[in-house]
Amino acid sequence: DDPASLPRDDLLHWYDYVYAGWDTPKLPMPASPGDGPRGKKVISLQYMDHPYWTGYRNGMQRLADRYGMELVMMEAGNDNKLQMDQVQQAIAGRPDMVIITPVDAKGAVPMLKKLHDAGIPTIASNLLPVDEGHRYVITWTGPDDWGQMRMLAREFARKMKGEGGYCIVRHVAGTSCFLSRTWSVVSELKKIAPTMTCLDMQTTDLDAEKTKRQGSAWLDAFG
Repeated sequence: DDPASLPRDDLLHWYDYVYAGWDTPKLPMPASPGDGPRGKKVISLQYMDHPYWTGYRNGMQRLADRYGMELVMMEAGNDNKLQMDQVQQAIAGRPDMVIITPVDAKGAVPMLKKLHDAGIPTIASNLLPVDEGHRYVITWTGPDDWGQMRMLAREFARKMKGEGGYCIVRHVAGTSCFLSRTWSVVSELKKIAPTMTCLDMQTTDLDAEKTKRQGSAWLDAFG
């Protein structure tokens, strides 16, 4: 009933994040004209410059070309304010649909409301908004980060024979992955390998050089 009252290393503490949107009542959605994809304009508000997102954009463009849609892509670069500005641009462009990858799980809520209030059908993609945001979108689509990181934790524990200390390089603060790719691992290891210890956790903002420096600092600190 009150997940936040549980310890942070208990997976149930994160219940409302793991299952964000599952039972959130939606507001009435814009009606589909039912006349197919051709000629439709879709604006995709994306995250940052990264190989994952290169593949995401390329795949999206191939589908848009195949189905005769106009696709406009904007990249926020992990800047919540910039993404809000891009939402305003998208509304002014009057697309048939917006697909948005929320830079900030909570910060995206007023953006999703603006899009809904403007009557633009919206899909949230990849990074999860918090519960409130799901009221305003048709759906969310993306990977089960909590589930796949629990799988990773189990494989990690097997390779470590259930022993030792570990550190976590975290995703960018504010994103849904910042929580899922940390606490799913910590909570799963607590359950299946209780003698393993999380020594530290730090975000390096997905920056390779910062990650390298952080790894070196951990080696110096913990051996």
